[in-house]
Amino acid sequence: MSMGATANADSNKKHVNPITTTETQEIDKQLKDDRNTLRDVLVKYLGKDYIDHISYTTEYNETNENSKLVVHYKNENTKITQVKKELQKRLATKIKFNKVDYTHEDLSKFTSQMNKKIEDNGEIDKLAGFDPDAHKEKIYIQYVNSFNESTKKELKNIFEKVEFVKTESKPQSTIARDKDYNKLGGGLAIDIGGGFCTTTGVASKGGSWFVLTAGHCLEGDNSTISQYNEPLGTDHSTLVGRGVDAGVVKVRQNMSNIKRYAYDGLYLHAENDRDYDAKFKSEDPAGLGDEVTMSGVTSGVQTGVVTDMYTEVNYEELPVLQKVRVATYSSDNGDSGAPVFTTAYGGNKISGIHSGSNSYKGEAYFTPIEDVEEEYSTSEATFDFYQGDEAILID
Repeated sequence: MSMGATANADSNKKHVNPITTTETQEIDKQLKDDRNTLRDVLVKYLGKDYIDHISYTTEYNETNENSKLVVHYKNENTKITQVKKELQKRLATKIKFNKVDYTHEDLSKFTSQMNKKIEDNGEIDKLAGFDPDAHKEKIYIQYVNSFNESTKKELKNIFEKVEFVKTESKPQSTIARDKDYNKLGGGLAIDIGGGFCTTTGVASKGGSWFVLTAGHCLEGDNSTISQYNEPLGTDHSTLVGRGVDAGVVKVRQNMSNIKRYAYDGLYLHAENDRDYDAKFKSEDPAGLGDEVTMSGVTSGVQTGVVTDMYTEVNYEELPVLQKVRVATYSSDNGDSGAPVFTTAYGGNKISGIHSGSNSYKGEAYFTPIEDVEEEYSTSEATFDFYQGDEAILID
């Protein structure tokens, strides 16, 4: 702009308040069927590995009627043309398309190169993580301590559109999967008496707070459950008898010397005594062909692809589990209850609760989070997975 020129705002544009987290969650629920249709079409024409070539996001507006699913693609070819034609026919005003220069696969290759460069430069302890955003054609590099300027320059030489983001993490003295921690979140160890499982995250219902885990980890007998050494609460309920592998520990503040907080923290790679290094953003049902990640006490962070929806699983000494989803990530004993989530479309979105695996088939199983919320909700009170931005002291 030249000197003396005046910049004018779009005065005819109607002002609207920003969409709140609660509103986006409600819109996501309303768009669930449309999102499943979109995934079905993508798998039909591009196969289960469509995520390598195409991505999609939600364009939120004031109401569900004005919100859209946005498909981001790189190459214009016959298959993409078929995808666009069928989606325009089936979803009409609910779909739009955006041509980009980079796919999720492209950005993943760049992040791998960047990770190696940071490691070679001896600064890996400063890195918190990468957040590649295909539709914005940008890679966010999250750090705990600033990188050297020479390293930043080298990273930008690998991919120019990077943005460095300092995390909110602060040094803590007691953060590890198997230690006591006052802020409750996903990916921590809980002692179930004679063994351990992993926490999925925190949920609330009717003013009470609960920690989610796999149902087969619990008995629903009101016995004491510890978050390693300190009592966490009581074994409140398991849904295994209903064919759903999910259960909850009711958090009881008066049982412990530690003040417990409900938090949306997600433990990924926080081994060197930092705070949680990630957070849950919202929910994502995770459909066929979607990439999902598990963060468990034993196996750590493992990634795979959803290969089957709503199958049945029969473990020894347990009722047949229904509505279970199948994925290809690795897992082991102690991972039960771990959060399973998607990352491809912006942020960590909870998809379900890790249940178990079959090493011979190379399969892992998880229970969809929406089924758990539905089972525990009543006409008097809803059961909601916590995704707030603040740590809430549990009374």
